[in-house]
Amino acid sequence: MSSNYHPDYWVVVKVPFEGALQYRVLGAWSGGFIYGNGWRLSSPVAKIFKDGDYYNFENESGSCYRCHKDMYGLHFGSVGTYEKLKSEHQAEMLDEDTEWESLCVS
Repeated sequence: MSSNYHPDYWVVVKVPFEGALQYRVLGAWSGGFIYGNGWRLSSPVAKIFKDGDYYNFENESGSCYRCHKDMYGLHFGSVGTYEKLKSEHQAEMLDEDTEWESLCVS
C-alpha cells in the first residue's frame, strides 16, 4: 500500500548515490504546540507531474508527495536535516525555478 504526503514546505535535493544522481523530496510539516514539527525524506523520485497548483512527486517506493508550488523552501524544522544531507552526502538543494517535470524524463 502506498502513502500520500502533503508537506507544508518542501524542497528537492539532488543526492549522488552509487555513481548516479537521485532526486528526493525533503518535506516539512508545521505541527504546532501539541504535535511539534516534522520532516520526511522521500525515496528517489520516479515520476513528476503538475496538477493545477501542485506538483506530484511519485517515488520508487510507490508513495506520492503532493507539493504546492508556492511552498517551496526549507522550514526551520528541516534546515538541520538538509545541512546534514549536504555535509555527509554532498546533497544539493535545487532552485525553485527548476523545470520539475524534466527531472525524470525516461
